Amino acid sequence: MLLGPASSPLGVGAAAGLALLMAAAAVVHLRHGDPPARALPATVPALAAVAYAGVAMAAG
Repeated sequence: MLLGPASSPLGVGAAAGLALLMAAAAVVHLRHGDPPARALPATVPALAAVAYAGVAMAAG
């Protein structure tokens, strides 16, 4: 994602990969019976990565 400003497709791909990884981590927390607050540290970066990818794709 750090190289995203230099190469937009690379940044979007990295953001998508990070979003998938963090979403999977949140799902694992919830499936193991953790309260939703324990999944929050994985959910926040996932949402930030999705937002970054959306902005990068809109900017072209």
